[in-house]
Amino acid sequence: MKKVPLVAAFVLASCTNGDSPTGTGSLTNVIVPLKLGNSWMYSATSYDENGVGYAWLPYTLELLQDTILNNETCYFIGGERTLVVNRYDGLWGFDLGTIPQYLVLKYPSSEGYTYSTGSEREYTITVHNRDTSVAVASGRYSCYLYLARHVSGSEIQAFVAPNTGIVMAEFFEKKQFGGTYLSLRMVLTDLHLQE
Repeated sequence: MKKVPLVAAFVLASCTNGDSPTGTGSLTNVIVPLKLGNSWMYSATSYDENGVGYAWLPYTLELLQDTILNNETCYFIGGERTLVVNRYDGLWGFDLGTIPQYLVLKYPSSEGYTYSTGSEREYTITVHNRDTSVAVASGRYSCYLYLARHVSGSEIQAFVAPNTGIVMAEFFEKKQFGGTYLSLRMVLTDLHLQE
């Protein structure tokens, strides 16, 4: 599922840097509070253009490795080249070997805030709502709702609970003859956060 690394970028974040104004210092209210060993378990279901679910997969994101870059302790996600950090203005991501860093999730934010992001500014993200209630197997959460639109026309709705991470993400692809359809839904089923 090619969409999973983007979900990982939305889900995981952490950085420790007490000296830099862009670092976290002593942040206590972040989009995702992380430590090595934290994990999020999801149920991922793929759908065809007619709305028929045809594949279900469990998916786990776990923080197993970190590194220090520019005096920041950053965490690897989605493979060995993608890193994320939580900063005072939200979750940032970058790929090793590329220069630009990009804001993945603005937090905290006002409703209606819109920004362009991605390694090539290929996404436009809007903070649609800051208090959307989402009930899933792991509980009920008060979430920020982020709407991301790709230049190709595909869209992502990410329901993200502060201090928890992504609770649910829905991916919409373009139909062959116009419109969009739900192609993938990931729902949080369990999580383990270190103290």
